[in-house]
Amino acid sequence: MTGDSELLLYLLVGGPALFVLFLLFLMGPIGWFVAAFLGIAAMVIRSLSGTDTDSPSTRNCPACGAPNEPARERCNYCDEPI
Repeated sequence: MTGDSELLLYLLVGGPALFVLFLLFLMGPIGWFVAAFLGIAAMVIRSLSGTDTDSPSTRNCPACGAPNEPARERCNYCDEPI
């Protein structure tokens, strides 16, 4: 996804979501409870959806601790096997 389309998506989804949250906060304690529940539900759904990458973008060398690409077999800095 390009940067412009990602920004447009955030505006199209985030704008109405912020408006709904604002209305819920104006409702008082019941609205606050609903807003908190929706926030927690959104965090749970995101954690269950698997959108976070499981593979790290770098791998540290066990000898010197330098960051390396995951595909490398030897350290880029000290040339020790990873």
